[in-house]
Amino acid sequence: VKDNKPGIFRLKKVYARQPTTEIKVDRGRYTKDEEDREIEKEELTDGFRYGTTFVPINKETLDDMKYHSEKCFSIIGFSDANMMRRSLYLGDTVYEVVAEPAYEEEGQVFAGIVQAMYDTNTVAIVRKCFSERSSPELGFLRPHIAHNHMCMYYVKLPFAEDLRGFDFDNLDVIKRNQPSDEQLKTIDKLITTMDLTHADRGEEAFQPEIVFNPYIQRMFQCIARRAVTPEEPLSLSNTIEEMNNTLIQSIVSKSKRTLDTVHEDFVLRETERRQKITTGDQLFGNDDHLTKKLRLEENENIEEPTTDSTSFEAQSAAKKKAAISTIGTITPVEDFKTLIEQGSPSFTDVCKQMSTIILELINNSRGDALFEKALQCIQSLREICIQKLEPKLFNDFQIVIKRQAANIDGRKDFWTKIVDEKISLITSDECIESNVIPIEAKKFLEEETANEMLNNALGTNEEDGDDEDLFDLI
Repeated sequence: VKDNKPGIFRLKKVYARQPTTEIKVDRGRYTKDEEDREIEKEELTDGFRYGTTFVPINKETLDDMKYHSEKCFSIIGFSDANMMRRSLYLGDTVYEVVAEPAYEEEGQVFAGIVQAMYDTNTVAIVRKCFSERSSPELGFLRPHIAHNHMCMYYVKLPFAEDLRGFDFDNLDVIKRNQPSDEQLKTIDKLITTMDLTHADRGEEAFQPEIVFNPYIQRMFQCIARRAVTPEEPLSLSNTIEEMNNTLIQSIVSKSKRTLDTVHEDFVLRETERRQKITTGDQLFGNDDHLTKKLRLEENENIEEPTTDSTSFEAQSAAKKKAAISTIGTITPVEDFKTLIEQGSPSFTDVCKQMSTIILELINNSRGDALFEKALQCIQSLREICIQKLEPKLFNDFQIVIKRQAANIDGRKDFWTKIVDEKISLITSDECIESNVIPIEAKKFLEEETANEMLNNALGTNEEDGDDEDLFDLI
């Protein structure tokens, strides 16, 4: 079984004046700049995008990157047929595997395997690789025995990367979703009246071999008519579609009364979509008297109270952001980013608050309990200073940290963590406003580096003073 996708009806461009004349498509690649220069095919190479950088790959490297495998169709094991759940079926094609008629001995072995698998309700797990250039597939073979025909059906199975897991709430939890006894009887009667098992003169009505695709048949009909009689209008009738509709209409007529009962027992009500919270009054619940009255009237029409967890979380987050004016020690990184987004207080004041919090975490830490949080704060401060083109604020603060780590007992281990994480000064390669070259940033992390070298690297010789004076410069 293979899905017959109607790709054959993909229209092509032809020369309108002389449709028999062949035409070709000429494509070119040009540089995206002022020159708009055409690039020759010999100058092109494959590549992929890594962030904002394009990494070129030559043909030899591309061949080495590809997975190579031999052509095979091998059984790697057997499993219980009940383990092959329908949800694991992959692809849109089912292949029928049969024995080669010319080889009698191999046919006997194949028949024995099919019979044994059929008797034990077993399937074979196979590895399939169509060619050396194809990606390997995982699938299973299910035995099939009907009359004098023996075969196995091959169905593709997913790998771990193909699986997608989704969790849905149980409908039984909400009482109003529970059907009544009358509703259950109505649906049971609907299934009985629409049963196709004996709908066509006592036989099965659904026969795929005589049910044709109306889309494909319509396209064939139109193309044939246009080729034979180009000037005549297309007919709106479709014999194949009429044959399919005959059976459908007979089923509908038998179940019409039951369908009317379904409409009476299951009343559908139109529900309005929830609007997004846009104003402060809606966000924080400061509604006027009229709005509250309308909301109470809407709640009276609802059978059970419901809670929109998404709206509740959005309101909580918005209220929390509005209440933040200073950086705290519980969630300093989140508070720091929130204040940066708000734009108040100034960027320098927010960085000074963050610097104070970092020093408090370092000095008040019992052992290294708060070192991880302090490192996260330093990394966040460094990233924001690069984004805002303010490298000097961070570089000056790094001097304070290193000097205090050298002067305060028990805090040199924190500087060791900074060295291990390679959190150095912001260099000119990272930010154009920085006057620190990479070699100076590397020397900065060395423990034996003198304070005079630090000042020379940052160009702060004119700003002499103790640590408190340097901290005030931030």
